[in-house]
Amino acid sequence: MEQGSAEIKIKLWNGKIKVTHGSCKSTLAEWIASKGDWDKLWATIDKLVKKNNGRRAGWRDFSED
Repeated sequence: MEQGSAEIKIKLWNGKIKVTHGSCKSTLAEWIASKGDWDKLWATIDKLVKKNNGRRAGWRDFSED
């Protein structure tokens, strides 16, 4: 299990993806999104959820695979 705690916010707005720190709101990363970047982020999240038998809101329970 991963130790510690952290929080980020990832936002797609007006063609730009911005990653901000959860508590101080500083910008950690920002770029003009290429077509498919948002889907690639979700694919990465889905891969980690599935690997760890988790679940994702609005989708399905990977623990049943």
